[in-house]
Amino acid sequence: MNPAAMRRQVVHTPKVPPARVPLSQAIKIGDWVFASGGIAAETRQVCENLKAVLEAAGSSLVKVTIVLPH
Repeated sequence: MNPAAMRRQVVHTPKVPPARVPLSQAIKIGDWVFASGGIAAETRQVCENLKAVLEAAGSSLVKVTIVLPH
């Protein structure tokens, strides 16, 4: 698919608590979903929140990579 023709869609679900900073829960571009989630809470809850956001985008949780600052 032509990259210029790919539609950028902001994803939001009320199943996840609102972020403390102004950011999108996820952005869907073509078949890709870029989701964000805070790590301050329990890791399990973070994954459940990401799962809810991805499901709202019509996707699923396949692989999770967590990056922690030093």
